[in-house]
Amino acid sequence: MRTDIDPFTQVLAGLWDMFMDKSPVADIVKPGNRIHLAGGAKKTDKDRHSTRDLPEMRIDPSGGVLKIPMSSSSFSVEQAFNVRISSGDLRTNRVFFPLKWAIIRVLCKKEGIMKALGLNFVKNVLVADYSESVNTEKVPGWTAVFTITVQLVFSREEAAYYHV
Repeated sequence: MRTDIDPFTQVLAGLWDMFMDKSPVADIVKPGNRIHLAGGAKKTDKDRHSTRDLPEMRIDPSGGVLKIPMSSSSFSVEQAFNVRISSGDLRTNRVFFPLKWAIIRVLCKKEGIMKALGLNFVKNVLVADYSESVNTEKVPGWTAVFTITVQLVFSREEAAYYHV
């Protein structure tokens, strides 16, 4: 267990690795269109998009449930992450459906998610739901949001070791 990096950043990095390492998602979303909120850039949203800027993908933390105490010696955090995609094309069969299917294929492998994260404090992963909508304004195209909830469990002693 790395104690120099907070557990949320470790989970977020693991999710990115899962989607981009030998995954069909990586074949569709170009490296420059993978928006890492834990990366070095302060500004991640683009003022203008060109056709090369899409499709794009980002993973946002989106709240959760804190259980203190979970037991007499441990606590847990159920952290939700939203995987957001934008197609940049109103035609569903060009980018949106293939990217959506690629994400679903990765998410269907629950054991793969746990293995990809490779973190001993991750006890469960739940892929709960997704939503989608169409945008006809600034950047026409389809968007979707997939929600992944990751259960993190720590002993009270483990929590004391994090020095961030």
